[in-house]
Amino acid sequence: MAKKNIRAGNHARSRKRQIKLKAAAAFQAGHFKKARLLYERICKISPGDGEAWYLLGKTHIALGSLQEAEKCLRKAVAITPDSAHAMMTLGELLDSTGKLGESIGCYERALSIEPTNVTLIHKLASAMMKQGRVTDAIPLLRQVLSIKPEAMGARSCLLSALNYCQQDVEEVFHAHVQWGQARERQSVPAASVKNDLAADKRPLRIGYVSPDFCAHPVFFFIVNLLANHDPANVRTFCYSDVLKPDAITTQLHTVAHVWRDIQLMTDDEVADLVRRDQIDILVDLAGHTARNRLSVFARKVAPVQVSYLGYPNTTGLSAMGYRFTDAWADPPGQTEHLHTEALVRLPGGFLCYNPLQGSPASPPLTPSPCQVNGYITFGSFNNLAKITPEVLELWSEILCAVPGSHLVLKNRPLSDAVTREYFYSLFEGHGIGRERLELIGWIPNMGQHMSTYNKVDIALDTFLYNGTTTTCQAIWMGVPVITLAGQAHAGRVGVSLLSQLGLDQFITHGAEQYRACATALARDTKTLGVLRAGLRERMATSHLCDGKQFARQIESAYRDMWETVAEGISQA
Repeated sequence: MAKKNIRAGNHARSRKRQIKLKAAAAFQAGHFKKARLLYERICKISPGDGEAWYLLGKTHIALGSLQEAEKCLRKAVAITPDSAHAMMTLGELLDSTGKLGESIGCYERALSIEPTNVTLIHKLASAMMKQGRVTDAIPLLRQVLSIKPEAMGARSCLLSALNYCQQDVEEVFHAHVQWGQARERQSVPAASVKNDLAADKRPLRIGYVSPDFCAHPVFFFIVNLLANHDPANVRTFCYSDVLKPDAITTQLHTVAHVWRDIQLMTDDEVADLVRRDQIDILVDLAGHTARNRLSVFARKVAPVQVSYLGYPNTTGLSAMGYRFTDAWADPPGQTEHLHTEALVRLPGGFLCYNPLQGSPASPPLTPSPCQVNGYITFGSFNNLAKITPEVLELWSEILCAVPGSHLVLKNRPLSDAVTREYFYSLFEGHGIGRERLELIGWIPNMGQHMSTYNKVDIALDTFLYNGTTTTCQAIWMGVPVITLAGQAHAGRVGVSLLSQLGLDQFITHGAEQYRACATALARDTKTLGVLRAGLRERMATSHLCDGKQFARQIESAYRDMWETVAEGISQA
């Protein structure tokens, strides 16, 4: 009898192994529905098999069944609490579905099992950045690099983090240069391509590289340029690295002359494609933000390479020849030494905003909320990482100085209850009760998002890292923005935007002036009403929204760059 039971047990285990192998093969082949059925069968046969629940969870993720995936992964970690990979996968899923606080907890528990897992450490740091905990994230990113110095993705993430809180601009610059030198040492220079130097006889071939040709802030500042490029001057190639194309991707596709989907391509393949396209000027729109392709630029794949728009600092690459900016964001003589690129200051400003006027994403204006509420409401819809301890302290002082005033914060991670509690506690530490705060999370509908500005009387810009899209959106909705001018580009974008609009009275220098400007404006409800009614028209008729003029200035700059390079080549 005992031998019979042993044989039956061995048969059952062998059968389960066979099913697992079939399920794994189906998953590997992309047959996720078949894999799901097989893993469900295993879980029914052996409900205590934590690995099977984990694999079933991963299959549900592949199928887009995220609620079912979460149930399976929770079972997996309950059965096998020492499984770091199951805990990490649950953390990734919770992060992607807006449960940021719980996600951080999963990463921390996984790290207690595998404390030197660099992927886990990096994910924890990234999640903390989203929650606004930049000073907690930076040591983690440095830990990744101490374990794995060649982890260039973590090094880029560290550079991004330094923009939020590091006041020593020289130190930040040198960190970017170190990254650039390391990346260029790892990169094989691209084979030279003989472009036609007589560009005065033909349009320049301009390539734009970005993972953000989708519903992303980059869209609001690139669409006018692409739509207004003159085919007689340039031929545009968009190299799209978008993970999940959407309606915005389709819209941008229609205004580009040539569209290249590079999402599944390696850096070497992208470099080869750019060379085959014989691009004259290649423009990076991502910098050190997520999923950038700076390693392609490190190969020097085009005669002229330019950094623009998506990142508020130098790339650190010697192969990146130029960076677009303006005299407000980078005053002449003040920031050249903080860039490996030559700065090209566009005369009317380095940004061109499209407010989507006439669409549902541009809702009608409403009166200042203070007229109904009887109190002033300040607001900031910026990335939480920009709300540093210094920013939070100054905002709290302003709230204390304006009796009864409220503050609205809106950002995607505030959908998470743990993150909201974290910010409530930060403000309570400065004497600001939660009854004076309104914390708003993700609103997927653009029109509804824009209508949320109707809750705000005065927008407070962040520093050391200013807002960009949020500043433009606030002003379009009639909300004045008060900015504090910083030392470097990241802290001077507000200066650029407000200067273009003739709103210099809201550009401040130092904490005391910032506080005084905010409190004085809060007392002047008549001026708030005038601004509410007039800011949209001011913006609509400004250079900031003039796509045609902006495109001509960019094209002129491209021509100057090309002539400089062509002259250098011809004289070599």
